[in-house]
Amino acid sequence: SIRILVVDDEVALQEICRHHLTKAGYEVETASSGEEAVEKVAQTSFDLALMDYRLPGINGIEAFRQMREVRPGILGIIITGFGTMDVAVDALNQGFSAYPAKPVRREMLLNTVREVLARRQLELEKHRLEMLTHLYQEMEALLRCTDENTLSRTALDLLVRETHSDGGALIIREGDSWQVKASIGELDYEHLPQVVQRVIETGKRINLHGGPDANPAYADALRALNAQAYLALPIRVDGEPIGAMIVFQRDESAEYPESAVEHWSLISIYMGVLLERLRAMHEQHQVEQLATIGRMAAAIIHDLKNPISGIIGAAEIIEDMTPEAREMTRIIIREAQRLTDMVEEVLAYARGITEFHPEKLLVE
Repeated sequence: SIRILVVDDEVALQEICRHHLTKAGYEVETASSGEEAVEKVAQTSFDLALMDYRLPGINGIEAFRQMREVRPGILGIIITGFGTMDVAVDALNQGFSAYPAKPVRREMLLNTVREVLARRQLELEKHRLEMLTHLYQEMEALLRCTDENTLSRTALDLLVRETHSDGGALIIREGDSWQVKASIGELDYEHLPQVVQRVIETGKRINLHGGPDANPAYADALRALNAQAYLALPIRVDGEPIGAMIVFQRDESAEYPESAVEHWSLISIYMGVLLERLRAMHEQHQVEQLATIGRMAAAIIHDLKNPISGIIGAAEIIEDMTPEAREMTRIIIREAQRLTDMVEEVLAYARGITEFHPEKLLVE
């Protein structure tokens, strides 16, 4: 739900605004001064601040400026009974979205809030579409990859660039071992499998910020990378997680915003789809190679029958000569017959007539 902070030094006006906005379905909190408003925004995330201009201490415009330093995405509506052109220009320059004058009636209040929120939603959708369009254009490079290593390097490079990270790694589990398919930056790999294993077990991404002290479960991995923020996205093949793409940032204020992570996750999803396709193509290629070898072997073995038949025929003619020659030709005929049996066995298997029994082909 939408969270709104009402800032006014008059309690009666606070309660009137709270009543109308709460009834319209918004979550509402109040503050009586600019300083209190800044403190509340620092502690809690608000979507919109409804500000009076004249406040005890700092005025509404200055308070909103300080609030935006803490929460850059917060929207602002400023209300005043002392409106001048200079105040209006100053308010717009500080990021206020609307500038209604007192007295503000119920319908004007609700319509102004709805219009400001609707404009923000349109801006977010526009930004989202622009980001997705850019991302899909960048991901076209992945389609040109013809092997797993090139695909891994290209996908990781794209994720590091899009997330403005200091480095990263793409790790896949193969059997009982971990394979680092690609890496960027100086990395200590010792604790990375711990994170990848967690991603594989849960099938969910891991998004950390605040450094090791804020994330004790992953403190070793964060310290090893000297990282303040850390993002691990699962890679799925045939619907099952088999690895992860990991990126990190070392700046003290680093953070991967969830709204952007949703888009960046498309890179790991696309990586998994293309990896699955490459593996299927590789398996098909191997099957075709084996089939080709089988056809070649069958043709060669078939052609062997002709010289074997010639050997047997010649030996039968020689058999009518001397006793010594007769004994030798019997050996020739016997061994040639064994070769014939071997050829027939392999041909029958190649044609799918019988199973292959290599023990029958052993020659002493």
